Amino acid sequence: MVLLNFSCYNLHGEYQECSFGGDDVEACFDVLSELVAYGLRLISVRLSEYPHSPLSLPVDAFDGEPMHRPLKLLQSEWEAILGQR
Repeated sequence: MVLLNFSCYNLHGEYQECSFGGDDVEACFDVLSELVAYGLRLISVRLSEYPHSPLSLPVDAFDGEPMHRPLKLLQSEWEAILGQR
């Protein structure tokens, strides 16, 4: 289970702290990026995945564009590199 905690300004300019979770990182990133596309302005984002410590993520990475495909491509690339060892 992956959990994203984030602070933002909503469409009305009001400050909010929110969180949501899902089964995989890519899906959670896509949801957050879609919220940005609708006008949410992110202040901070933290990724939590038990049992690891929360990780702060760069807000600029969530630009309103889907992330699932680029992340899968990146994964394929590093798996290919590791397979060459």
